[in-house]
Amino acid sequence: MPPPVLPVERCAACAAPAWRLAFARLRDAHEAYDAVQQAFLVAARKPGAVPAGDPWPWFRAVVAHEAKNLRRKKRPAPVGVGGEDDTREGTPMNVLDPRATEPAHAAAQSEGVRRLWAALDALPAVEREAVVLTSLGGLSHAAAAEALGVVRQTVTERARRGLEAVAARLRRGDDATAHALATLPVAGPPRGLADATSSWMAEAVHESTATSGATGLVVQGGTVVATSKAAWMVGVAVATALGFAGGAVTDGFGVFGAAAPEAGARSVAAPAVVDGPVAGRAPTIAASPAPLAAAGAPADEALRLRAENARLVATVADLEWTLASRPAVEGAKTRGPRFTFGEMGRLDAVRDADGPTLATAAKVTSDTIVEVYRKPQAGEPVPRDLLAHLQEHVEQMRKYEYRTLDRMPTAAQHNGELTHPISATNLLAGVLEQGGQPLTPSQAAEFERLGLAFEEEFARVRAAWTPTTPRARRLVDERRLKGRFMDGLWVALTEARRPRWVDPELRGFASLDLYDPTLMVIHTSPVLVGATAADVRSKLVGVLRGKLGLTAEVVDPRLDAAADAFVGRATRGLAAVPANRVKPYTFVEAMSTGEASAELVEALLRDLDLADGVRKARLEDPAWSVPRLVAP
Repeated sequence: MPPPVLPVERCAACAAPAWRLAFARLRDAHEAYDAVQQAFLVAARKPGAVPAGDPWPWFRAVVAHEAKNLRRKKRPAPVGVGGEDDTREGTPMNVLDPRATEPAHAAAQSEGVRRLWAALDALPAVEREAVVLTSLGGLSHAAAAEALGVVRQTVTERARRGLEAVAARLRRGDDATAHALATLPVAGPPRGLADATSSWMAEAVHESTATSGATGLVVQGGTVVATSKAAWMVGVAVATALGFAGGAVTDGFGVFGAAAPEAGARSVAAPAVVDGPVAGRAPTIAASPAPLAAAGAPADEALRLRAENARLVATVADLEWTLASRPAVEGAKTRGPRFTFGEMGRLDAVRDADGPTLATAAKVTSDTIVEVYRKPQAGEPVPRDLLAHLQEHVEQMRKYEYRTLDRMPTAAQHNGELTHPISATNLLAGVLEQGGQPLTPSQAAEFERLGLAFEEEFARVRAAWTPTTPRARRLVDERRLKGRFMDGLWVALTEARRPRWVDPELRGFASLDLYDPTLMVIHTSPVLVGATAADVRSKLVGVLRGKLGLTAEVVDPRLDAAADAFVGRATRGLAAVPANRVKPYTFVEAMSTGEASAELVEALLRDLDLADGVRKARLEDPAWSVPRLVAP
């Protein structure tokens, strides 16, 4: 039987989140580098501990532990984005932000990033650690508690206080602050993440080979021979990255045979092992060939190849996962859910759900909704059979909703269960799998982390509700948390996978984005259409009078004041749209409307003398009034 692929190779895709976690904890690029390197060495020395499936939950615990050990030895000097460059090797640290693809965009964001780091640095040490581990580093509260050596509730309380303090300092809402922290760029390793990943993997693979002698690669006559198709893919990346003495890469990746090159052909030497980026670090493996630059290749070409090698290592991990998942993609009808995290994951309605059928129904429903919307925009009629096709698959999804109805905590009358993280993650996982792009281990781990974080936070929010908390306010709280959760899922996916969810241009549009939590309110929220804010106010007052049982003759300045406050907040900055685009509105517009609606209900209950029946009805009213201005 051929030897297996090294377990440490499965950790290659963990490099980027591992670096973010280490730097978030240590705030020192060189110590963070050492923490991640030690984690890779642990994986190499203890291959039996590396999980066969997704290594990230295990790997992040190792990274946290190694960072904790380094922090005990000496206190790091904080280095934040926007501060002074770390020039111990004359190389400024990079800023990692997948969204900042253009220098102008990065520059526009730099001031906000600097202020956010400054706000974090102003926190007490215990609160700062809790915030950076959970919000920046991506650890669950339980994992952060283990890393800090305290109980989970202590981490939860410290993280809450820290987040509130940062939000207050920046004069932003808690949700906006939490999102900014989750996507906050961090300083990269000196010489860049790609170079660091190549070095981490090289040293770890060397350690693993030296320790156990086991490898999925066999060196024969200076040529790397793979023992399987997946191992061959790993072999191309690892052999190139490690620069086996005498190794060569010929046309067609000539790694299987030992055939000599044609006469006169020039062999291309594999790049030598990259020296560690910290000053004074020796090369991780003594390489016989001279560095590429010394062999005549330009220095920038050497760096480019090294970066490409590191990318290949991470890509191989993704490809291996895709190959391993291919049987399910090509027809294995596994009915069980992909995710069963948290309390809701234990429901029989979730565990017994027909995953493939639901995923198919979700994708067809999503695509058909968009088609139904776009046809009138193009001046085309909506075929009757298209609507029937849509209804058929909506009914498939409703079977799941019926079984989960009233069994998942929600303030919504409609779609509260469908927008719960346990439902959204399983639907998206199924849709991606059927599309031939299953979640990678790190993406799946992030989905689960986000889902558990939601459940923890939602439980805390619900515990703060009282019998006098209006349903409109409860819906705002729930929808905000679900929106933050879905934003996290979106960020976790690659650009190639996102269109399987929804056309990126339609992300966050009510009714068009099947996974947007606005689904919770679209069926209970009247849309108030008017050419001006005054028109919207007139319609709102008419709706309120009906709900409060007031005739047109009754004049109450308190009602007028509440209506004015609503219109002033809900229409602030609202742009007029063509009449045929009144719907759909966006998540952001709905959140503004929701806040204004909750405040309106609270004002009515507080300021007006209402009969008991009317008061009870308003307390449980789920309606958000949605103002929409129509362009002339």
